[in-house]
Formats: sequence, structure tokens, C-alpha cells
Amino acid sequence: MNTFVLKQVVSSAKKAWRGEERLLVAFWGWFICPLILLMGLHILTQPIVHLLINPVAPEYLYSLYILDTVLSIVPRILLALIIWRCARNIDRHIWFYIARTMSALYIFLLVGGAVLQFAKVSSEKRSLNISAATKTGIQNERYDH
Repeated sequence: MNTFVLKQVVSSAKKAWRGEERLLVAFWGWFICPLILLMGLHILTQPIVHLLINPVAPEYLYSLYILDTVLSIVPRILLALIIWRCARNIDRHIWFYIARTMSALYIFLLVGGAVLQFAKVSSEKRSLNISAATKTGIQNERYDH
């Protein structure tokens, strides 16, 4: 990659993070494009993630699932923060409110969805452990007689 182009990209990224980039550039260049790449990566890792959250998988794999979720949410939150910060750099004021609302709602849904997913997976693992313990207890009673 040409060093001039690389410098331009880095400069634009710094401007976007500081909230100095135009909203249009921040939205399409620093939210939608990276989001598409992150979603592609997420789709590629889904088979592995399904193995990690399998209720019969060892407990240490569940911690890898948590790490995967955090590593996929944090960049998305940072991208939404770029939109929040650059929202004031637009001619029509209505887009300021739309961008801020979209950013806040996106972060809320990301975090809320992750919490609900963790609760669901934990509940499934807990119910499987209880049923396995119950079955083991029943099997032990059969052998005791």
C-alpha cells in the first residue's frame, strides 16, 4: 500500500476518533465498511463459537466464548462512538439527532444482546449440569441395590 494513502487513512481515522471528520465520511468510511468486515469475520468464526457454547463442552471453552463476544462487541462500540462524536459535523441538524440516537441505540442493543445471550447460554449449561447430576444420582442408586 502506498505510504501516502496509508497516511491519509491514519489521518482520517484520527480525525474521526476526535470527532473532527464529516458525518458522511465517518458513517460510511468508519462505521459501515468496518462493520461489514467485522460481520464477515463473525460469520467465519460462527462454527467455532457454536462448539464453544455447546452445553456439553468443558467450562474453559465457555470462557473463550465470552472472550470472543467481548472482542466482537468492543470494536463495534468504538465504531458507534465515532458516529456519536462526528454527529455535529453535518449541515442539516436533523442528522445530528438521527446519528446520536442510532449510536446510543446500537450500543444499547449490542450490550443488551450480549447480556441476554450470556444468560441464555449459562442457563442451558446450568440445566444440563443439573440433569446430568440427577441422572448420575439415579444411576448410582441402581448400582447400590
